Amino acid sequence: MEILLLRHRRLALVGLALLCAIGTVAVLHVHTDPIVASVPIGSLNVPALFVDEHANRAFVGTVDDANHRHLNILSTETGTSMGTIPLSTSSAALTIDGRRGRVYVAQTTGPTTCITGTCTTIGATIDVLDARTGRRLQSFPVGLTVLALTVDVQTEHLYVVSINAQLSRSASPIQVFDGLTGHLLYTIHVPALPQSPMMLAVDAQTRRLLVSSMVSSTTGMQGAVDVVDTERRVLLQHIVLSSHARVAGSMLVDSSRGRVFVPIGMSAYMGRADGIAVIDTWHGTLLRIIATGGEMGSIVEDERSGHVFTTSYGTTRGTLIRGTITQQVPTRVGSVLMLDAWSGALLRTLPIGLGTTGVAVDERHGRIFAINVGASDANNNFTQPGMLNVIDEPSGRMLRILPVGVAPVSVALDSQANRLLVVCLGHTDKVTEDSRDWLLGRLRLLLPFLPHHASPSRHAISSVTVFDTSHL
Repeated sequence: MEILLLRHRRLALVGLALLCAIGTVAVLHVHTDPIVASVPIGSLNVPALFVDEHANRAFVGTVDDANHRHLNILSTETGTSMGTIPLSTSSAALTIDGRRGRVYVAQTTGPTTCITGTCTTIGATIDVLDARTGRRLQSFPVGLTVLALTVDVQTEHLYVVSINAQLSRSASPIQVFDGLTGHLLYTIHVPALPQSPMMLAVDAQTRRLLVSSMVSSTTGMQGAVDVVDTERRVLLQHIVLSSHARVAGSMLVDSSRGRVFVPIGMSAYMGRADGIAVIDTWHGTLLRIIATGGEMGSIVEDERSGHVFTTSYGTTRGTLIRGTITQQVPTRVGSVLMLDAWSGALLRTLPIGLGTTGVAVDERHGRIFAINVGASDANNNFTQPGMLNVIDEPSGRMLRILPVGVAPVSVALDSQANRLLVVCLGHTDKVTEDSRDWLLGRLRLLLPFLPHHASPSRHAISSVTVFDTSHL
């Protein structure tokens, strides 16, 4: 009898141990799920994601079925919506001052004016928003159509580049405002072509403003970067890129090394970045130009390791139109390119997957996060989830691959909150024109009275997925 009782006790203890083990595994599973939230946000206005690490907020622009545009504010910690801010239909630019928790949004407000066939909307304002709540703190006019803006977080000076109000052939001015009061402090002129694409960046350590633009030359238009001393208000350097290079994206500034990495377009496709110009701002020289081998995404840097990263989308076979966004359909594997932050030399190319669109880097943990859109069907529609690729930076070894939403286009890191955010376009809402659209379009050139055919379209539901990087 005693032996039987002992056996029952042993079996009970074994069963209890198994239950504890199962419970522990279940608890561990719950706590190690890397996805914090997946939030639908409507249809994207632009495939851009802005993160304020100090306020733990993310900002994404969207457009609804009535073409009303909004700026969505999300908590990077929980993924919950913190509100939306209505934008004008031609909102031009956005920049963030993380130190003071301010967001500057340029919005066009005035009427459209046309002179000799060239049309532009005259009149714009800068809205100053609270980064945490989205509340409008103030608004001040700039009087022009804004192309780009950036802020010096040290001085709170806001730099605004805009089209000349009279549509003349003079260079586009750079206005410098007090970001706290909205008062115009002074104006800078650089030798850029009027109405040319221009990008701004600030080197906060040296108080220098970097302006990438297009300039005229004997061979036509070509890209250039101007270095402006903002304290003395003088142009220090005018660095011309190669004759076939065009400025095509936001610059990355490494103040400690005196380097600027400029996305440039080298192919026949206007506006598409497929190369990087590496510039030494200390000596005013162009160090090198690197072809990425495909359309590139954003540029990020790990200052600790001295590495700069960007992506190559890979080769394509067609185009998808998603509301206001055009996306290429990939045919070959894209990659992440790792460059040396001092020399700009290409150190490593890491194959990722079809249509590599974005990259972020976690300096503290030595991790690279890359996203790719994946395969498409016979009609060039993305129907399967894209992928988040987690890579060990020192070795380049792939650590983990996780599915995300359909067609991921942007990725950003909030290192303070240990959060990674991925923006996905969602399912295709409209494919490039079919044979009937093409034929009608050509016939309409000869017979303008033909009725216009509008292809049926619907907005895709985009989303933001928030990951806990400590569990990746």
